[in-house]
Amino acid sequence: MTIITALSDGKSVWVGYNNACTVGDTPIFEQHHWIYFGDWGLGLSGGGRQKNILEWNIAKLEKHSKTPLTVVNTIRNIFQDEGVSKTDSNSATPSFGMSGILVNKDAGVWDVDHRLALAKIQNNKLRARGSGIDYALGADFAALAIDPQLNHQQRVRIATEAAISCDSYCPGEAIISQFV
Repeated sequence: MTIITALSDGKSVWVGYNNACTVGDTPIFEQHHWIYFGDWGLGLSGGGRQKNILEWNIAKLEKHSKTPLTVVNTIRNIFQDEGVSKTDSNSATPSFGMSGILVNKDAGVWDVDHRLALAKIQNNKLRARGSGIDYALGADFAALAIDPQLNHQQRVRIATEAAISCDSYCPGEAIISQFV
Protein backbone atom coordinates (compact mmCIF):
# COMPACT_ATOMS: atom_id res chain seq x y z
CA MET A 1 0.00 0.00 0.00
CA THR A 2 0.94 3.62 0.21
CA ILE A 3 0.64 6.88 2.02
CA ILE A 4 -0.32 10.03 0.17
CA THR A 5 -0.79 13.38 1.87
CA ALA A 6 -1.85 16.89 0.88
CA LEU A 7 -2.28 20.21 2.64
CA SER A 8 -3.40 23.59 1.28
CA ASP A 9 -3.10 27.06 2.78
CA GLY A 10 -5.48 28.48 0.16
CA LYS A 11 -2.60 29.73 -2.00
CA SER A 12 -0.48 26.63 -2.52
CA VAL A 13 -0.61 22.89 -1.88
CA TRP A 14 2.08 20.63 -0.45
CA VAL A 15 1.85 16.95 -1.38
CA GLY A 16 3.68 13.90 -0.08
CA TYR A 17 3.98 10.17 -0.63
CA ASN A 18 6.21 7.20 0.05
CA ASN A 19 8.38 6.21 -2.91
CA ALA A 20 7.64 2.50 -2.64
CA CYS A 21 4.66 0.20 -2.36
CA THR A 22 4.03 -3.38 -1.39
CA VAL A 23 2.89 -6.27 -3.51
CA GLY A 24 1.79 -8.75 -0.90
CA ASP A 25 4.50 -8.27 1.71
CA THR A 26 7.24 -7.42 -0.82
CA PRO A 27 8.32 -3.78 -1.07
CA ILE A 28 8.66 -2.41 -4.60
CA PHE A 29 10.78 0.76 -4.76
CA GLU A 30 10.92 3.75 -7.13
CA GLN A 31 7.17 4.22 -7.20
CA HIS A 32 5.44 7.54 -7.75
CA HIS A 33 1.88 7.71 -6.41
CA TRP A 34 0.83 10.99 -8.04
CA ILE A 35 -0.23 11.60 -11.63
CA TYR A 36 -0.47 15.09 -13.12
CA PHE A 37 -2.69 16.40 -15.91
CA GLY A 38 -3.58 19.96 -16.83
CA ASP A 39 -4.03 21.96 -13.62
CA TRP A 40 -4.57 18.82 -11.56
CA GLY A 41 -2.71 16.24 -9.53
CA LEU A 42 -4.17 12.96 -8.30
CA GLY A 43 -2.49 10.92 -5.59
CA LEU A 44 -3.59 7.28 -5.69
CA SER A 45 -3.69 4.52 -3.12
CA GLY A 46 -4.83 1.05 -4.03
CA GLY A 47 -4.40 -1.13 -7.07
CA GLY A 48 -1.52 -0.33 -9.41
CA ARG A 49 -3.63 -1.21 -12.44
CA GLN A 50 -5.90 1.76 -11.77
CA LYS A 51 -2.93 4.15 -11.88
CA ASN A 52 -1.72 2.58 -15.12
CA ILE A 53 -5.15 2.89 -16.71
CA LEU A 54 -5.38 6.57 -15.75
CA GLU A 55 -1.87 7.24 -17.08
CA TRP A 56 -2.85 5.59 -20.39
CA ASN A 57 -5.89 7.91 -20.50
CA ILE A 58 -4.15 11.15 -19.51
CA ALA A 59 -5.49 12.91 -22.65
CA LYS A 60 -9.08 12.17 -21.59
CA LEU A 61 -8.37 13.47 -18.09
CA GLU A 62 -6.85 16.67 -19.49
CA LYS A 63 -9.78 17.18 -21.88
CA HIS A 64 -12.39 16.72 -19.13
CA SER A 65 -10.83 18.56 -16.20
CA LYS A 66 -12.78 21.78 -15.71
CA THR A 67 -14.06 20.95 -12.22
CA PRO A 68 -13.37 18.31 -9.58
CA LEU A 69 -16.68 16.63 -10.46
CA THR A 70 -15.81 16.40 -14.16
CA VAL A 71 -12.41 14.92 -13.27
CA VAL A 72 -13.98 12.27 -11.02
CA ASN A 73 -16.74 11.53 -13.54
CA THR A 74 -14.09 11.06 -16.24
CA ILE A 75 -12.17 8.68 -13.95
CA ARG A 76 -15.39 6.73 -13.33
CA ASN A 77 -16.08 6.51 -17.09
CA ILE A 78 -12.50 5.38 -17.81
CA PHE A 79 -12.66 2.68 -15.14
CA GLN A 80 -16.07 1.45 -16.30
CA ASP A 81 -14.84 1.31 -19.92
CA GLU A 82 -11.87 -0.77 -18.72
CA GLY A 83 -13.98 -3.07 -16.53
CA VAL A 84 -12.50 -1.78 -13.27
CA SER A 85 -15.26 -1.91 -10.70
CA LYS A 86 -16.74 -4.26 -8.17
CA THR A 87 -20.38 -4.12 -7.19
CA ASP A 88 -21.66 -5.50 -3.92
CA SER A 89 -25.32 -5.96 -3.18
CA ASN A 90 -25.26 -3.67 -0.13
CA SER A 91 -24.21 -0.50 -1.95
CA ALA A 92 -25.78 1.70 -4.57
CA THR A 93 -22.43 2.38 -6.27
CA PRO A 94 -19.50 0.18 -7.29
CA SER A 95 -16.04 0.22 -5.72
CA PHE A 96 -13.12 1.04 -8.00
CA GLY A 97 -10.31 -0.45 -5.89
CA MET A 98 -8.52 2.81 -5.21
CA SER A 99 -8.85 5.97 -3.20
CA GLY A 100 -7.03 9.24 -3.58
CA ILE A 101 -6.50 12.91 -3.11
CA LEU A 102 -7.22 15.38 -5.91
CA VAL A 103 -5.41 18.74 -5.93
CA ASN A 104 -5.69 21.75 -8.21
CA LYS A 105 -3.36 24.63 -9.05
CA ASP A 106 -5.98 26.96 -7.53
CA ALA A 107 -4.91 25.29 -4.22
CA GLY A 108 -7.99 23.12 -3.79
CA VAL A 109 -7.79 19.69 -2.16
CA TRP A 110 -10.48 16.99 -2.41
CA ASP A 111 -10.74 13.53 -0.91
CA VAL A 112 -11.74 10.78 -3.35
CA ASP A 113 -12.98 7.55 -1.76
CA HIS A 114 -13.01 4.06 -3.30
CA ARG A 115 -16.49 4.65 -4.73
CA LEU A 116 -15.24 7.93 -6.26
CA ALA A 117 -17.25 10.09 -3.90
CA LEU A 118 -15.71 13.55 -3.70
CA ALA A 119 -15.33 15.73 -0.59
CA LYS A 120 -13.70 19.18 -0.42
CA ILE A 121 -11.01 19.45 2.26
CA GLN A 122 -10.78 22.78 4.04
CA ASN A 123 -7.61 24.86 3.98
CA ASN A 124 -5.04 24.09 6.67
CA LYS A 125 -6.54 20.59 7.19
CA LEU A 126 -4.15 17.78 6.29
CA ARG A 127 -5.63 14.96 4.22
CA ALA A 128 -4.11 11.50 3.88
CA ARG A 129 -5.02 8.29 2.08
CA GLY A 130 -3.53 4.80 2.05
CA SER A 131 -2.85 2.13 4.62
CA GLY A 132 -0.95 4.62 6.79
CA ILE A 133 -3.78 7.18 6.95
CA ASP A 134 -4.34 6.89 10.70
CA TYR A 135 -0.63 7.30 11.48
CA ALA A 136 -0.37 10.35 9.21
CA LEU A 137 -3.45 12.10 10.60
CA GLY A 138 -2.49 11.28 14.19
CA ALA A 139 1.05 12.57 13.68
CA ASP A 140 -0.28 15.83 12.23
CA PHE A 141 -2.59 16.31 15.22
CA ALA A 142 0.21 15.62 17.71
CA ALA A 143 2.74 17.80 15.88
CA LEU A 144 0.33 20.76 15.82
CA ALA A 145 -0.42 20.29 19.52
CA ILE A 146 3.31 20.58 20.25
CA ASP A 147 4.07 23.35 17.74
CA PRO A 148 1.10 25.21 16.22
CA GLN A 149 3.51 27.30 14.13
CA LEU A 150 4.70 24.41 11.92
CA ASN A 151 4.61 25.33 8.26
CA HIS A 152 2.71 23.24 5.72
CA GLN A 153 5.81 21.58 4.28
CA GLN A 154 6.87 20.43 7.76
CA ARG A 155 3.40 19.11 8.53
CA VAL A 156 3.24 17.10 5.30
CA ARG A 157 6.73 15.69 5.94
CA ILE A 158 5.93 14.71 9.55
CA ALA A 159 2.64 13.06 8.57
CA THR A 160 4.14 11.17 5.63
CA GLU A 161 7.19 10.03 7.61
CA ALA A 162 5.00 8.87 10.52
CA ALA A 163 3.05 6.57 8.20
CA ILE A 164 6.27 5.23 6.68
CA SER A 165 7.75 4.65 10.12
CA CYS A 166 4.70 3.00 11.70
CA ASP A 167 2.94 1.13 8.88
CA SER A 168 4.87 -1.82 7.48
CA TYR A 169 2.88 -1.48 4.24
CA CYS A 170 4.23 2.05 3.61
CA PRO A 171 7.87 1.36 2.70
CA GLY A 172 10.38 3.76 1.22
CA GLU A 173 11.28 7.37 1.78
CA ALA A 174 9.06 10.43 2.08
CA ILE A 175 8.88 12.56 -1.05
CA ILE A 176 7.48 16.04 -0.41
CA SER A 177 6.88 18.74 -3.02
CA GLN A 178 4.92 21.91 -3.54
CA PHE A 179 2.19 21.45 -6.13
CA VAL A 180 1.32 25.12 -6.53
